[in-house]
Amino acid sequence: MRLHRTLAPALLLALASPGALALRLDYTVELGYLHSDNINLSATDPVDENLLIPRVGFHLNETGSAVRAEVNGLLEYRDYLGGAFGNEFRSTLDGSVDWTLIPERMKWTFTDALGLNPINLRLPD
Repeated sequence: MRLHRTLAPALLLALASPGALALRLDYTVELGYLHSDNINLSATDPVDENLLIPRVGFHLNETGSAVRAEVNGLLEYRDYLGGAFGNEFRSTLDGSVDWTLIPERMKWTFTDALGLNPINLRLPD
C-alpha cells in the first residue's frame, strides 16, 4: 500500500515533465576603433577617416538524438566619426539543421545564409 502512494506521484511527475533541451547560447560583444588615411582607397584623392564599430555576435547550438541545429549571427554598426561617409549596419545570419529520420539511412540537411551589406561601401553622402 505504501509503495503505491509513493510510486504513483513519482510516475505521474515523470510522465508530465517535458524533455530537456540541450540548447547552448554563446555570445560576444565587441567595440572596435579604426583609423584609415585612405578610407576610399583612392590614388588621387585620399580621405582620412576614423570609425567606431560596435559588434554583437551569437552562436546557438541544439543537439538532440534526431536533430542537430546551429545558428550563427553577427550585427555590426559602422559609425564614420568624420562624416565623410554615411553610417551603416552590417549583419549576417547563418543556419543549419540536420534531421536524422532513419539512423544511418536517411538524413535531411537544411542550410540557409542571410547577409546585409551596403551596396556601395565608399559612396559619400
